[in-house]
Amino acid sequence: MKKFGIVSSFDEFCGNATYAEVLAKGLQTKCGEGGEIIKLSLNQEILRKVVFSYEAKKHINDLCKLASKCEGINIHFEFGLYGPNVKFQTWAIKKLIRSSKKCVITIHRLENPSKFPPFSLKYLLKPLDYINQLKIYYASSPYWHAFLSIIKLAKRHGADFVSHHNLCTKRMIGRPYHIRKENIITYPITFFNQKEQESFYKLQEKDIEHPPVMLPQKKIIRIGLSGFISENKGHECAIRSLSYLPTYYNLFILGSRHPYDFNADYGLKLFKLVDELDLSDRVHFCGRSNTDNEFYNRIKFCDVMVFPYQETGLVGSGNMAIARDLRKLLVISSIEAFEENSKFYIHDHVKYFDPCSPMECAHAIATIENSNQDPRNDINIDVLSTNIYAKLAK
Repeated sequence: MKKFGIVSSFDEFCGNATYAEVLAKGLQTKCGEGGEIIKLSLNQEILRKVVFSYEAKKHINDLCKLASKCEGINIHFEFGLYGPNVKFQTWAIKKLIRSSKKCVITIHRLENPSKFPPFSLKYLLKPLDYINQLKIYYASSPYWHAFLSIIKLAKRHGADFVSHHNLCTKRMIGRPYHIRKENIITYPITFFNQKEQESFYKLQEKDIEHPPVMLPQKKIIRIGLSGFISENKGHECAIRSLSYLPTYYNLFILGSRHPYDFNADYGLKLFKLVDELDLSDRVHFCGRSNTDNEFYNRIKFCDVMVFPYQETGLVGSGNMAIARDLRKLLVISSIEAFEENSKFYIHDHVKYFDPCSPMECAHAIATIENSNQDPRNDINIDVLSTNIYAKLAK
């Protein structure tokens, strides 16, 4: 029996883990009875320890032994999944590549080249601004060099790559990566096959198993914001946008703190903001879902999904991809990843706004709700699974 592996953070409440789980099921369908998909799970409890530990190194070595027994592996490449610092992360990813007979690398973040900040006369008046630029450079520079060295190793190893939008693919083909186009699969993040999408779309409100709150008697417009609570996801912008909307608009925050990285001060800031704006009856902190299916039902419960994310460098968003697959109306900030990924969606069901403008966000929400067109979506996990399997099995 042929074995194929997927390297990711399984058994975690995060987008990468859920994405890897559905991809494993999709690949298993393609393998049939003559093949097996092995989950090479990155144990975050071990890998997120502050110092370089024997246990973390042993964990990676054990995964490499399993990877070497597979015909091919799909490596989900995001530095944060592989350890506490760039040195260990780089070692772990390279070792996994070298251990594989064949690998397909899914790029979740395309690191940008770091340029040393030039000094100008304006910094004589504001020297702290230049110091901050230097801090950003020295923080990002190691990741850029590590990323480039990993890509070069992967190319020598004969790896293929998965890119989640066309602009990312163009950059991978160009300098300094020079990856051949035929070695890149360009396909958005997706979580459902066509049949599952149809099933969720036809689900009636009365049949929703896990609504985030009790269904109100009065008619309201339900705005959903899913994902871990963090500053880059723009929760503050979404809350402020309610001030510009009629009182029948309610915001449902579908998520809680990240289990490994949470700014408690930011959480308190959001609670205070809700009180200051007198929105306690319109903003609902719904907490974490207990299962993936409960999470999907909560998104289905909402009339429109809003994603006021800040620019982070990621090439996609699992939360937005789920909302797209479930054919929800999308109000999204005009960051690069969203603009590129939404090209695969029905245009009338997407509205953009500046990520720093609550007023613009409110206008987008108010003008999208009356769209009557059926939000068809041709993106599905079966197509992506087929493309990846074809690369692994060749």
